[in-house]
Amino acid sequence: MQLNDAEQIVIQYLAKKRIEYNRNVGAIATVYGGRNPLKAEIDYYGAEFVFCKQFNIYPDISISKFGEYDCIYEGFTIDIKHTERENGRLLVKAKRWDNPPKYFALMIGTFPNYRFAGFYLSSELLQEKNLDHTLPYPAYAISQDKLYKELI
Repeated sequence: MQLNDAEQIVIQYLAKKRIEYNRNVGAIATVYGGRNPLKAEIDYYGAEFVFCKQFNIYPDISISKFGEYDCIYEGFTIDIKHTERENGRLLVKAKRWDNPPKYFALMIGTFPNYRFAGFYLSSELLQEKNLDHTLPYPAYAISQDKLYKELI
């Protein structure tokens, strides 16, 4: 799914404002692979926006929100993850989750084109057996073929 011209302008603006806000409050964004932080934020937020557009959810347009999920769909909390890699896995940084979302969703692509790869229950993902220690940071990882196309 491709973002239209107006959506692209909104996403670029909000991504820039989120970077500025994070800098002002001393929050440090995690950007991997030496990517430009603004480009990374545009890609991340673009993926969230397309997910919401695809599932008819109003996207979160706040600049100062920090949380453990990105949206609510059919009454369930969803944390949207993104990768540029067409065969990329759903990766969730290994950390202490006080209140994990019900589901993670994976979006594939780069601004302004993305596709939805699927959902995965956090209770199934956040398990020791899914930890991948070969990455630059420990992360829970699931391949796309194991993702659900619909909520279960």
